[in-house]
Parts: sequence; C-alpha cells; structure tokens
Amino acid sequence: MVTERDRIALDFITQFKMVTPKQVAQVAYNDNIKITYNRLNRLHRDKLIYKTANKINKGFIYSSERIRTLKQYLHNYYRTEFYLRLMEISSVNTQHTEVEKTRGSIRPDLLVTGVYGYEQYFFSVEVETNANHSSIDYDKYNNFFLSEWRKHFTIKPVVIYLTDKSINPDKIKFEYKHLRTDLSNFNDIFH
Repeated sequence: MVTERDRIALDFITQFKMVTPKQVAQVAYNDNIKITYNRLNRLHRDKLIYKTANKINKGFIYSSERIRTLKQYLHNYYRTEFYLRLMEISSVNTQHTEVEKTRGSIRPDLLVTGVYGYEQYFFSVEVETNANHSSIDYDKYNNFFLSEWRKHFTIKPVVIYLTDKSINPDKIKFEYKHLRTDLSNFNDIFH
C-alpha cells in the first residue's frame, strides 16, 4: 500500500531523477532515516522505483527510471542538495519548481521561484561538475537573454552556476551568482 508520505517520496524521486535516502527523508519522512529506508525498500520491492548501489557516497541511489550509469549522479546530487537547502531556509517559500524543462534554447537543470523574506526570487540553476571536462557555455544564456527570454518568462531569472569550476565574469552579460558545490556560500544567492 502506498501511503501519503510514499506518494510525496515518489513524486520527489520522479521530479529529481536520482536521489539518496537522506534527501528523500528530508522531503517525505520527517528526516527519519530508518522509516525512509523501510519505505524505499518496500517501494523498490513493489517495483515502483529502482535501487542502485551508490559507489560514490556509499549507500543507495533511488530513481524512477533504471540507472544505466552513475556519471550523472553527482550532477543530480548537487542540484537536489541546492533545492533542499533552499527549502530548509525557514523564511523561504518555494512556489514553483521545474527540473530540466526546455525553455526556448535553454534547458536549465532547475528553475525555481519563490519568496525569501519579502523578496521574490527566480533562479535558473546550472550545475557543472568537474567530471564534465568542457568549459562553461556562457553564450547559451547571453544569447537567450539577448533575444528570446520574454517569450518564456515575465522576469529574467538570476542564473546560479553551481560549480567548483572558475567563472569568467568578463564573458557574462546577465545577472548571475556562483555557488560552490559544497554550498558553503549558499546565502550569497540572496545578496
């Protein structure tokens, strides 16, 4: 039997693609890791989700689709940790979240709107892991904001680069913030 909290967990897993039990516990099971493992194992036995050994951080990864490679795991992990940190801040009220939805010529890893304090925020999050050896594509957003953003949004999002790679501000012609993957400078996104 799928409980109400299981449904929250399933929706979260489907939306964020690959998640850890700790992340699911935060969202669906009041941070109770024992209950989370029991429920995730039940959902896996009932063939509602997939379970894979986490060879990077130990434990398991749960997903709504079969995981063929762990290459994307860190990318998804950083994106989900950013989202959960945003949700953790007591004065933040997240109103809308989209994961990897194409908007014109861009496909943000995460689009999120909400309120922090009394200020509305709108972030387009781009995760760049060190496993991705290509350089950051600044022109993607430069071109998007130059010609097509109004077709998709009423206000411009602030681009959040979630990466340990260096960011070259001389190549950026839009509002952005740079966060490290450990989120140690997380509060910078609101200043």
